Amino acid sequence: MSKAASHSHPVAFYMLNFEAGNGNAKQRFNMKQITFALLAILAFANASAQSLDNIIPTLNFNIENIGDFNTKEETQGLEVIGKLLQDKKVIALGEATHGTLEHTVFKANIIKYLIPNHSLKRIAFESEMAGSDRINQFVLNPADQSNLKDIVKESGMFDVFISDELLELILWIRDYNEDKPDLEKVHFAGMDVQYPALVAKRILNTPKLMSLLNQAEQKSLQGYAELFHKDIFAVVPKELLTRIILVNKKLASGIKNLDNRDSVSIYTQYNSLLSQSIKMRNKSMYLQSYYRDKYMADNTEWIANQTADNQKIVVWAHNGHISKGLLSKHNAMGLWLKRKFSNKYYALALLAGEGSARLYNASDKIKGLSKVELPPLSNSSSLEYLFSRTKYENFIFNVETAGASNDFKEFFKRDLYIRSIGPMLIWPMDIKVNLRKSFDGLVFFRTTKALSPQLSASLSTF
Repeated sequence: MSKAASHSHPVAFYMLNFEAGNGNAKQRFNMKQITFALLAILAFANASAQSLDNIIPTLNFNIENIGDFNTKEETQGLEVIGKLLQDKKVIALGEATHGTLEHTVFKANIIKYLIPNHSLKRIAFESEMAGSDRINQFVLNPADQSNLKDIVKESGMFDVFISDELLELILWIRDYNEDKPDLEKVHFAGMDVQYPALVAKRILNTPKLMSLLNQAEQKSLQGYAELFHKDIFAVVPKELLTRIILVNKKLASGIKNLDNRDSVSIYTQYNSLLSQSIKMRNKSMYLQSYYRDKYMADNTEWIANQTADNQKIVVWAHNGHISKGLLSKHNAMGLWLKRKFSNKYYALALLAGEGSARLYNASDKIKGLSKVELPPLSNSSSLEYLFSRTKYENFIFNVETAGASNDFKEFFKRDLYIRSIGPMLIWPMDIKVNLRKSFDGLVFFRTTKALSPQLSASLSTF
C-alpha cells in the first residue's frame, strides 16, 4: 500500500500493519471479521469515488480552459481572471508547491496582465518585509545597475522561490516603471517576518531611528541582529530580550513625535516588525506559526493601505497561507485578510496534478534544491484526482460563482484532500479542506514541470 493510500485510509492501514496471531488466543483476529471490515472500507472508498464522479459533468460545464500552457507568453484565461478580480482589492495567488514552473509563470502572467489593465500597484511576496526594500528600490530606479541575483538573496528570500522565472518578473516590473510617474509605479514588498536580523539591521541602518536611541540601546539592537545572523532559530537570552522590548517601546514613543507623516508611517512599520519578531521568539512551533500568519496579514494590510481605493495589490504565497480557513489548526493569513477586507479579498489557489517540481527532498537527504517527481494521484478523495478526470488539462474553476449554484450544493458540503507540499516533499502531504470556505477560485494544472534548476548567466550577472 502506498503512503498516499495509507494516509487516505488510516483504519485500513492500521489493520493491515497490526500483527495478528501474537500467541494470545483472546487477541487473535477473526479473519472473517478482518475481511468484512476491509471490504466495508473499500466499499466506502469506492462509493465516495463514485459520488465524486457524479459532479464531473457539472464541473466540465463550469470550468474555463487555459490551454496547453507551453510558453511564458500564454495569455489564455487571463481576461477571465481579470473579470473575476475587477472589484477586488487584495488578490492572493497561491501555489501547491514553491517549486512548480506553471504556478510561478501563471502568477507572473496574471500580474503582468493586472498591472496595465486593472491598476495593480503592489506585490506582497511571501518573503521578508524588512529585506525586500532593496528589491523595491531596484524596480523603482532604472539607473540601479546592481546585481539582481545578489539583491534578491540579500533580501532574505528563501532559495526555493528564487528562479529565472521570478527574476524575469522583477525585471519586467522594472521596465514597466521606467517611464511612469511615481504615483503610477508598481512596488515590490515582502510581508513575512522570519529573520529578526534583517529587522534589526533595517532599524540600525535608519539614522533617524538611531537618533532616538542612546548608545547602550543601539548596542543591544546590534547584539540582537548578530545573534540571529548566526542562527535564525536562536533562543534569545532573557536579559537581551528584556532590553530589546525596552528599545521597541522607546522607538514607538520617539516616532510619535516626528513631524513628517510619511516618515512616521514607514518608521512605525519598521518598529512593528521589531515588535513582531520579539513576540515570535522563544515560542513553540505552533505559536510561531500562529503569529507568522497573523503578522503576514497585518503587514499585507499595511501594504494595501499605501494604495488608493481603486488600486489593487497581489499577495504571492502558499495555498495554505492564502486560505480563508485554518492552517495546522490556527487561522491562516487569508482568514485574517478575509475578516479585514470582506468580499474585496479573493483567494486563488493553484493546484498540481502529476509531474515534477523543484524542491528539497527530505527523504533522500539531497543537499540543495533538485527536480523531484510528484507521487501519482492515488487518493480518490482528493480534489486533484477529481480534477484530473475533467475534460481540460489546465483550467480555472470559480468557486465563488459556483457556490451560489444548486448544482454544487452537496459537493461543497464535503471536505476534500488537496496537495500541500511547500518547499519539500514529505509525508503526509495531503490536507483536508472545505473548498468554499477556503478558496474563491482554483487553477489546476494536470501535469507540471520543475522551476529552472539554476539562475541563468544573463540574469545572475545583470
